[in-house]
Amino acid sequence: MMIQPQQTVVYTGEVATTRSGEILISSPLGSCIAICAYCPGNRVGGLAHVMLPGHPPSAATTDRNRYAGHALKTLLNDMREKGAEPETLRVCLIGGANVLKREHDTIHIDNLHSLTAILENAGIPVCCSSTGGFERMIARLDTQNGILFQSIGNSPETRLFDFHSTH
Repeated sequence: MMIQPQQTVVYTGEVATTRSGEILISSPLGSCIAICAYCPGNRVGGLAHVMLPGHPPSAATTDRNRYAGHALKTLLNDMREKGAEPETLRVCLIGGANVLKREHDTIHIDNLHSLTAILENAGIPVCCSSTGGFERMIARLDTQNGILFQSIGNSPETRLFDFHSTH
């Protein structure tokens, strides 16, 4: 009998990390972006569900992980605590769509620009990105095998990236 790995759903403004072989799944992503991070050597994975660009206001005491800068900081700290090696960390981004199809709505673009700038400043390369468009997306990170899957709209899930590959 095969034991199914535990699945954790990561909702808006949440960060989850594991080294136990769990599967991390984002709740549906519209303009939000999932930062999917993985350390291949230690099989430590994490997922942050980012809702807003930049950093939280200094007066904010709750929901700080809704913001790109704070969510990434939390994600990296939690992964380090579980044994991730920062120099081998690999990151993929999923989401950032204009699901409401509003002509002047730029939050999805602002989220992407904010995250890529913060990652670049931290010296963390983005291995792959599946962002934009007009349909919701879902990210699923299998931390046991280091495989990242995505679904777009009502389409079946597809394999997006293998964190153990050298590409």
